[in-house]
Amino acid sequence: MFTVPRDEAPAAAAEEKRRCVEGVFRLIPHLFPVLDTVSPVHAALDRMIRQYFDSGEPEMPDLEPFRGLVWPFVRMGNITSYDLFSLDELILFRFYAANRRLYRRVFDIGANLGLHSILLSRCGYEVHAFEPNRQHYDLLLKNLAANGCERVHARPEAVSDRDGTAELVQPKGNTTASHIRGARDFHGDVEIAHVRTVTLQGLDVRPDLMKIDVEGHEESVIRSLNLEDWRRVDAWVEIHNDRARSGVFDYFRGSGIRLFAQKIGWREARRLEELPSGYREGHVFVSARSGVPWGND
Repeated sequence: MFTVPRDEAPAAAAEEKRRCVEGVFRLIPHLFPVLDTVSPVHAALDRMIRQYFDSGEPEMPDLEPFRGLVWPFVRMGNITSYDLFSLDELILFRFYAANRRLYRRVFDIGANLGLHSILLSRCGYEVHAFEPNRQHYDLLLKNLAANGCERVHARPEAVSDRDGTAELVQPKGNTTASHIRGARDFHGDVEIAHVRTVTLQGLDVRPDLMKIDVEGHEESVIRSLNLEDWRRVDAWVEIHNDRARSGVFDYFRGSGIRLFAQKIGWREARRLEELPSGYREGHVFVSARSGVPWGND
């Protein structure tokens, strides 16, 4: 029997775990129908992925778009930069890689430290990244530079339903929960910053695809683009509370724009309760298409 030497065992175990993560990433388009948030398959794979990335500063998967990714370990209150890797995020990363021929320009709204923007850029997209938290924005710029992302246009603004300014609530215990005042509940000590707001309709460029993660401000972002333009853009949206869920559902009701919810196995949500009311219930794919496309790598 072959035995791995004791001093090589941890490295061999880490390599095996990395290969498992790579395997899951490759198979996501095939596993997609069973990756709803209540599936035991989802729970098992998400646990494995989180454990791998929670191990400190793990080696990145040896495949595109991760190969050679420079990603620092940063604390954002109780959250770290490696907590940004989960199965649900890998689903989006796999979607980006698979659909590089379908889309050209992507808006990363709520870009945080820039993980999505970097991986989108590595897939060949033109990226516009919006991040109003100044601490996150500064780190975003450093991460873009470290990864040579010249096609990412970073903007320290919040997307909303009006041009102007707004108060940004920044919880000290979890700065990833920074949000426009009134968009969601919060607990603990916070800092308040005044940030510039812009509307999607008022920008001089239009995306083909958007990723929207704005901590309860989803309705305002979505309403800042008219329904006619929504027929030509797809979006991944994370809905954070009941109020945002109702607003998103009502805006698209009867419009022909469909809401495909991870919560119900990626079927079209035809009733309000079929949409998520928190991030633990997964993403929503917003599109006039008949389903979530997976294209060809």
